Amino acid sequence: TLVLLANLQDARSGEGSTWDVRAVANRALAAFRLAGIADDVQLSSTVPFAIEHGNRLLPNGNAPGLSEQKMDWYPHKQFLIGGIHDPDMAFRNEIMQAAVDSGLGVIRHYRGPHSSSEFLLGQQSLVQACDDHIILRSLFETGALQQSLQIDANVPAVVKSSWSILKNGEPILDGLRSHGLSDLGWYAAGGILKHQLALTAIACASPSIHNLAIARKAHQQTHWQDRGAFKILGVEQANHDPRFRSLVYRGTPANSCPYLSLSALTMAMLDGIVNKIAPNTDAPPDSSATHSPDTIHAPSLANDLRNDADFLLVSDVFSESLVEALAISLSQTRS
Repeated sequence: TLVLLANLQDARSGEGSTWDVRAVANRALAAFRLAGIADDVQLSSTVPFAIEHGNRLLPNGNAPGLSEQKMDWYPHKQFLIGGIHDPDMAFRNEIMQAAVDSGLGVIRHYRGPHSSSEFLLGQQSLVQACDDHIILRSLFETGALQQSLQIDANVPAVVKSSWSILKNGEPILDGLRSHGLSDLGWYAAGGILKHQLALTAIACASPSIHNLAIARKAHQQTHWQDRGAFKILGVEQANHDPRFRSLVYRGTPANSCPYLSLSALTMAMLDGIVNKIAPNTDAPPDSSATHSPDTIHAPSLANDLRNDADFLLVSDVFSESLVEALAISLSQTRS
């Protein structure tokens, strides 16, 4: 398999295409540098997947493990060497080796809570992180094809992302604010929370009813919640160096394009930093959502994106036509 990563250009003029999602990520990173805030924006992400066999999904973290009576419908018993509670371990080992051979910085793989398998990609600059994500997804699909397996298309592409911002090679999120964040990190969190509904819309922009079903289950928080099942922001150590503090985002998981969803997160952080948007910490957990989980549907998300698109248009990172295309995609999704 030959994987080509490239930016799209007009054949006559040589100008970059406004529809090139990889160029969107490049422009988002350039916007941070142009603002003089940081030299690099880095992230690591978890990439889940699940395998279907005979139209029956392997048990996930919320389902019981395989029993002797259920093994008849499982045609690939050679993958059971991981144990009946982790039947995909051998397959993940093969993908892990392929990822290493491909030069991907995979930290580990494991049985995840959101699917039968998850891979953790190491921290990379924004564009490289998106590239690695796409290559890893390609390895999933190629490996499954070789083994006559089928990847479940409804498993979200991104579940969690951990962000670091660097200036002159030094991390600048660590500080004396709440949760150990610097002023810059605190405002970056505020930007994410302010634009949470627009970020959810982009995460659900691919025409999938399943994406909307996931969105209904997630509270669209506009405040910082320290605890709770629907907490979307957190802080963790990126590595053994205590200065490397990461801002962790667990927003609406959906099978969207990582170049678009992760670039939108970058622009939300940039808007928060530039405009010094502090997170709202006073609102009670159940009263700050613009939409309750049961009322989220495609047209409302499309309107949320249209009404809160200005932060995406800064430095022409997203074009107006691209934002409108995403909104139209949502509007045409049947909820």
